[in-house]
Amino acid sequence: MRLSNRAARTPTHRRWRTFAFAFLVTLAPMLAWTLATPLSASPDEPAHAIRAAAVVRGNIVGEQPGQTWSMTASVPRWVAHSVELPCMAFHSEISAACQPALRGDPNETVTTSTTAGVNNPTYYLVTGLPSLVMSGNAGLYAMRGVNAVLTAGLLAFAFMALRQLAHNRWATLALSVSVTPMVLFLGGVLNPNGVEVAAGASLLAT
Repeated sequence: MRLSNRAARTPTHRRWRTFAFAFLVTLAPMLAWTLATPLSASPDEPAHAIRAAAVVRGNIVGEQPGQTWSMTASVPRWVAHSVELPCMAFHSEISAACQPALRGDPNETVTTSTTAGVNNPTYYLVTGLPSLVMSGNAGLYAMRGVNAVLTAGLLAFAFMALRQLAHNRWATLALSVSVTPMVLFLGGVLNPNGVEVAAGASLLAT
């Protein structure tokens, strides 16, 4: 009852002001990670990029070549090329300048595999949308950007919900502390873990 009374007394514009402030404050560092992290340098990013490009093109199930966690899919060559980009992985002395150039027609459709083949397609249907209108590095960065917007939006909903509590100071502080640098990092790259964390926080808050 105290929650509903508090919500009833809070003007709508103040609620959405809280949302907008939280959205911008969380989105800014995520976008910084988006631009600062070399392409395909985050955990399993090539697999997620291939899965997203496949799902948004209608290839939701694909073919499973002997392993239930893997699938083959047809995607543009520039998406499949993301597998070759993390040449600096596990080599701290090598910079991202080692990434090879894309050869051949970037928009040619090729068959490749992804270890994210059994993941829920809903997330990939949304994050894969930029790959329909953009290509190459710009397309990969745009897919990261969509992930950042989704994550920041869900976190902002959580903050807005907690602000409706009669005594919201400690709850808001607890959520602020829970948004760790790792959450912001995963929100700024192409990885569903950031969205999953933010969705869990939003569900708990509401």
